[in-house]
Amino acid sequence: LEVLVAVLILSIGVLALGRFQGTALMDAAAARNRDQALSLARGQLAILQGYVGENGYEAIETGADADPVVGASTHFSRHWEVVRHDDPPYKTVTVVVVWTGMRGEPRELRLQGHIGQRSPVRSGELLDQWQLAATAVGGDPEEGPE
Repeated sequence: LEVLVAVLILSIGVLALGRFQGTALMDAAAARNRDQALSLARGQLAILQGYVGENGYEAIETGADADPVVGASTHFSRHWEVVRHDDPPYKTVTVVVVWTGMRGEPRELRLQGHIGQRSPVRSGELLDQWQLAATAVGGDPEEGPE
């Protein structure tokens, strides 16, 4: 009788361990999918930020990948929405990555960034203009124009 109770307790422990292992594997796969979705969103945002230059800023528009991106355990679709702002000139970009979760539920990741009309390489020119404008009106270049 004692042996049967011991086997029963051991069986319950092994079943619980198996269930925990399955849950851990599902969670790891879900985390891997979220990481890949974030990588896809960051990559697209970096590509769009790279357009800033002489005429590239105007080329930043709403779009989508033509084909889904094949991941390790699912397919991802990616699109981006661009909203233009005029004063000061910049664009808000929201990259959206959509995929099907491990349990069949729809999943979505959104990453937002702002892209200025001026290239970051030319940001020193903006600072120079700021200081010249402040000096021209008799202000302190450290405070900027009034």
